Amino acid sequence: MSDTTEMQYSDEYIMRLIGNRDGYARSLIEIKKEIARVRDTYSPIPAHHVRKLADRDKRAAPLEKLRDKLVGEIAELNAIFEKHNARKAK
Repeated sequence: MSDTTEMQYSDEYIMRLIGNRDGYARSLIEIKKEIARVRDTYSPIPAHHVRKLADRDKRAAPLEKLRDKLVGEIAELNAIFEKHNARKAK
């Protein structure tokens, strides 16, 4: 999502965005499960096992970055929906 300026969206476009949001939400669930699996595989690790901790963080970092991106995309879509619904209510 790149531009959330004041635009009028068609109902068809909004329906597609709802589909995108649902896909993002499903992906987010799977990513969270994978992050938990990676964290649990290496858990508990004593603090003196620096290489194991670094490996765990190295494996989880890209997933966490993707999780944060999806959360941002979902928030942006929700903002579009709120604006659209506010215009429809007028």
